[in-house]
Amino acid sequence: MENFSTQNKDVLINRIKYYNQTYRIGHPEISDAEYDQLVDQLKRIDPNNEWFQHIEPAIIPNNRKRTLPVPMKSLNKVKSMSELKKWYQSLGLTQTTGLVCMPKFDGLSLLCNEITGEAFSRGGAENEGQDCTAHYQDMLHIKHKNGFQYTYGEFVISRANWHQYFQGKNSELTGEPFKSPRNTAAGLLNRDNPCRYLQYATFFRYGINTPLLKNYTTFYTLIEDICTIFNQEHLYGFYHLDELTEDVLANLFKEWSALYPIDGIVVYLNDLYLWEAIGRHQTTGNPLYAIAYKHPDFTETFETTVKDITWKASKSGALKPVVNIEMVDTGDCNMENPTGYNAGWINDHEIAKGAKILVTRSGGVIPKILSVIEPANETEQNDLWDDLTECPHCQSPTRWNENGIELCCTNPQCDGRLLAKAVFFYTTCGAENIGEETLAKIFKAGYTTIPQMLNVTYGQLIHIDGFGDGIANIILDNNQRIMQGVDAATLMQASDCFTGVGKIKAQKWLDEIGQENIDLFYKQQYILASPDSEQFKQLNKTQQAFAIGLPLFYQFVDDTQIPILLPQPAQDNQNGVCANMSVCMSGFRDAKIEQYIKSEGGTIVSGVSKKTTHLIVKDKAATSSKINKALELGVQIIDIDEFSQKYGFCI
Repeated sequence: MENFSTQNKDVLINRIKYYNQTYRIGHPEISDAEYDQLVDQLKRIDPNNEWFQHIEPAIIPNNRKRTLPVPMKSLNKVKSMSELKKWYQSLGLTQTTGLVCMPKFDGLSLLCNEITGEAFSRGGAENEGQDCTAHYQDMLHIKHKNGFQYTYGEFVISRANWHQYFQGKNSELTGEPFKSPRNTAAGLLNRDNPCRYLQYATFFRYGINTPLLKNYTTFYTLIEDICTIFNQEHLYGFYHLDELTEDVLANLFKEWSALYPIDGIVVYLNDLYLWEAIGRHQTTGNPLYAIAYKHPDFTETFETTVKDITWKASKSGALKPVVNIEMVDTGDCNMENPTGYNAGWINDHEIAKGAKILVTRSGGVIPKILSVIEPANETEQNDLWDDLTECPHCQSPTRWNENGIELCCTNPQCDGRLLAKAVFFYTTCGAENIGEETLAKIFKAGYTTIPQMLNVTYGQLIHIDGFGDGIANIILDNNQRIMQGVDAATLMQASDCFTGVGKIKAQKWLDEIGQENIDLFYKQQYILASPDSEQFKQLNKTQQAFAIGLPLFYQFVDDTQIPILLPQPAQDNQNGVCANMSVCMSGFRDAKIEQYIKSEGGTIVSGVSKKTTHLIVKDKAATSSKINKALELGVQIIDIDEFSQKYGFCI
């Protein structure tokens, strides 16, 4: 996603407004997570922007625009347990504080006058809404007698009704296929005239207007009454603060999302006296006694069928599966081809052609398999594994690794493996505008080794199918830059000669072997213990990787003729803006940022631990083991733009 700054803030604001409008009318063009990322960027750039002073507006036709009889406000949101704990702390809550959890429905908020039967959706300017009275009355099956005046709730289509009346069908009104429950619900309410499909929607109530709250002391008893009076599923749960873990929230999401489309969990303080004491945000009017927990993995789920599995060799020879599925229309994009992780995972989950699976977009972006609804039949599974006795790239025999997780090609010169090594080499060396597709065409043309690719000529490139002058010059420019020299640690990683060793470990090793050995290393004369020696057996796993890899690396340097750049004398400022910082990165690598941090007194680490002070990420809404560990340990997580603004790094 594009990064914005104060210089192009207006572009960001206009983009947010546009995507908000498309979402409100039921035709979203990006996912909720992608939209939230744009809003988060605006919040970092201009936290006091007028956009945050009011509810997010929706376009309302003048003939349906009404002044709301009572305000309809939004909930503040958090995306992680660490942010949820900050909310606890800001309110001074104790471990025994009572909390009530409910689904955060992914529909449209409605305000209903239970006496007159009027209904309004939120939108327009401050305290304006859309008159939905005719639609609301058309969908009512039973009118309930109750002591409430105004109720708040969500206009939503249940999973059961979606599957029975909408999924896979075309609308009688437009002729177009129904997309998602949320989009369909928005379309039904935004139509000027009610239609028969409204009978399949639900108004799920979860609140009442403030004056009537005095009749209750706890939210639990209130929501219990609401669900009983209006014959709703009792979708709520009481927890003490110390009981509400990430796993509990994840299980609630899984349970409730099977019944209704939801995109989070709402956490309320149970004590209504605390509601009155804590109140609302002075500017926005949003309640401070409740918050929406929207974990990046809390996204819409979809059922689909596996068409096939494509296998691609990694640089280590492991065959990595991409699961080809029946395309899923999520309402804002088409989803296909989630990863299958590894052969062991595919085998354990009995996935093959015909399997029915549940998928989502992790973080609202990346296709992800959540579970298997129905395994593939035995014949399809047997056919899959029979085919995989040979590598799909080179037809060499395959073999499971020791732990039975990876199925590997046994041929070190496998075409798929060599291509993966080339992609890794160019990526690690920082090549720009050269992706796997480009390198695959070069490989297919017969240039199958890294030395051959580095020495390819313009005349040879221009004859490759699909290559023109532009792409040929991009390749030559990148090759020229690489052949001007690469620093030792980067080249050691790019060579793939050292198993399990990346740039940071390589640099640490270089820093520790001493100047005399460094000189020998640059002369290609520094050798460690032979693998068949007793001394080798005394080395740890990383040291053994260096011992085995050094001769291979020297041969790689001879073959490619890439100059190893000598390290420049460090000009580090130990009292700089990054002093005492221990920084890890996730989702990207940037040599310039690493160098800046080190020059300003900080250190770069390869993993997250208790000693890590900062985790810099490409996307704060993404999920990774490093991000999860940082959240668990309370490590500060910032993105590139935040780092640049806070620590003076020029992007």
